[in-house]
Amino acid sequence: MCSKAEVANLLESAGFSRANPYYIVQQGKIMHMSHMKDTERLSLLKEIGGTGVYEERRKESLKVMGDTETRRAQIEDMMTVIEEKLKDLDGERKELAEYMVVDKQRRWVHSIGHTSLQLGSGSLGSGCICDCTEQA
Repeated sequence: MCSKAEVANLLESAGFSRANPYYIVQQGKIMHMSHMKDTERLSLLKEIGGTGVYEERRKESLKVMGDTETRRAQIEDMMTVIEEKLKDLDGERKELAEYMVVDKQRRWVHSIGHTSLQLGSGSLGSGCICDCTEQA
């Protein structure tokens, strides 16, 4: 329950002042207000005081915060997927680097085998120790 002074202060904060008593009030409004239930009177005072606007903006802000939280969760999910792909790609990169080293060694050994066969082809014949198709 509010005191008369609290109601007067609330009305003054909404622009109704004792200093300016000339307000136009529609016929029947005062009677209607006097017969209102407490909950209706409270909602009217909230509307006059601007708390309705506050509540509406608060709801909008909460909705925006919820949307932002949803987007953040989606971004975290995408980051998890991207990190997993990066790990896979890093593993493939390491495998490729190892393959390139082994392939370079294989080609080196292969070229040495051909060189020594070409040098000693008179004694060994035209055979090749590798499974290549070239003949010396």
